[in-house]
Amino acid sequence: MNINNLDILRVTHTHTDCLDVVELYEDGMTQFFPYKWPHLYLANKEFASSMGSKFHLYDEVESYPTRWLRFLKTIKTEYIFLDHEDMFLYEQCDLNSISRVISGFIENNGDYLRLIKSDQCNYSLVEGCQDLYKLKNSSKWIFSIQPSIWKRQALIDVLEKNPDVDVWQLEVKSQKVMKNLNIQSYFSHRNGAKRGLHHFDSEIYPYVATAIGKGKWNLTEYGEKLFPLFIKFKLDPSVRGWF
Repeated sequence: MNINNLDILRVTHTHTDCLDVVELYEDGMTQFFPYKWPHLYLANKEFASSMGSKFHLYDEVESYPTRWLRFLKTIKTEYIFLDHEDMFLYEQCDLNSISRVISGFIENNGDYLRLIKSDQCNYSLVEGCQDLYKLKNSSKWIFSIQPSIWKRQALIDVLEKNPDVDVWQLEVKSQKVMKNLNIQSYFSHRNGAKRGLHHFDSEIYPYVATAIGKGKWNLTEYGEKLFPLFIKFKLDPSVRGWF
């Protein structure tokens, strides 16, 4: 399967507060993720006036799920690559593995594929597809706001169950929703070590998950990845602060 030919739209949620982070995001994608899927930002009005990139505007008074819902209902793309600007790549992707897991996900009629492993989940290796795992509904944690490929309609179905919550509440409340809707969920993983409390490094799609927490740089988990980028892009981490 040539995944460049798939009907996938990459959509990156962002905000003016993260214009400095967008530069790191775009650099990582340009270097390490050469797929030719169309891309746009889901962004606030001020962001759009600051960037020349393609974008879809959201109203800042709307909740996070509502922003996505309004956008998703304007398009017909079959699959969405949901992304955020502070979840940027820092190394070359394993392009062969990415092609393999996406192909396996689609061939198994999956609804949701996240590109990272978390804890608190039960799963099984997909037969004949190295690095691709199917999540079981007995898992405590299935839904995550991380780089993920979704069937557009499945994502709409999940978001419509909790349209008026914030992003953190959405993660918690959507665990039960995913199970009730019987969303067919998968993740990719190889041998990445555990980082932080709840997730593992991705050797297939090596990204920072996440670089910003409550407006500050996440140096506790990703200092060794971020400091070289601060130097490259002449960013002063003290402007944001860190934890």
